[in-house]
Amino acid sequence: MAEEFLSNGEFEKSIELFQKSLDVAKRISDKEKEYKSLIKLGLLYWNIVEFEESTEMYVQALSLARELNLKKEKEECQAALEIYRLYIEGKKHRSSGEYLKSIETFQKAIH
Repeated sequence: MAEEFLSNGEFEKSIELFQKSLDVAKRISDKEKEYKSLIKLGLLYWNIVEFEESTEMYVQALSLARELNLKKEKEECQAALEIYRLYIEGKKHRSSGEYLKSIETFQKAIH
């Protein structure tokens, strides 16, 4: 159901359902489902420009990926967090008038 809302662009409803999924996964100690819910929430929060919340989800997912020894998933989390770091850095350069540095930083984030 949450996936259906996600594919229809109903991010808030999808967030609500993935949050419930996360709560259940934690309650039953299903760390893989917990990881999957965190990843979905991270993406959803990014889509609605809630970058700090998105980052928190990815940080938690990275911790679980390490705990579960999920190499590919760990790399994906690290990549998402690096994109966020570069995004923030690019915004700082732009705000301080360093437009070329800003462009370079944003380009790093998309490559």
